[in-house]
Amino acid sequence: MTTDPHDHTVGDSLANVATHSEKSIAEKIDKIVTPPSDDFIVNSEGVTHEELRTLRNVPDRLPFIAWLVIIVEFAERYVESIYAS
Repeated sequence: MTTDPHDHTVGDSLANVATHSEKSIAEKIDKIVTPPSDDFIVNSEGVTHEELRTLRNVPDRLPFIAWLVIIVEFAERYVESIYAS
């Protein structure tokens, strides 16, 4: 198999693939960055009223009871490790 230094078919096809993938990546980024609506909540980080209404609410802090359960479980394992040895 000989290679012709003037044959650019492989390079051209790779350039087409790179250009196509760059375009598709740019299109995906535009879709991700562009919010569905311009109805932003004041002093938010780009949150819209629609997102606030439809997204799941997640608490920002653990309740005291959850911390208490965690502490009791760790204490129980600590005590068990002392008696096991």
